[in-house]
Amino acid sequence: MDYEILLVLEAVENKQIFEKHLIKEGFKKIENEPFAYSAKANLPLMNTRAYIFGVLKEAMELSKNDSCRFICQLGNNEFECYKYDENLKTFITQKDI
Repeated sequence: MDYEILLVLEAVENKQIFEKHLIKEGFKKIENEPFAYSAKANLPLMNTRAYIFGVLKEAMELSKNDSCRFICQLGNNEFECYKYDENLKTFITQKDI
């Protein structure tokens, strides 16, 4: 099944390096939106979610950011909110971004 991915980020300090990595990994900037991206995926939902986390974690490391929050929608599934936990070095679910 093909999924349309919508990714909206905030609280990213070093946007230029972060964004460059997202684009390299196949995300496209959404016109007239300051930090929103889209992509298409044809992997199963869990694999797509894992891929997104991997791309974002690598972007965090490359850009040396301490914080990042994002909202993601995969296809018709509900929006999911996440926050980067610097202590755990991974993204955790966040109810209210």
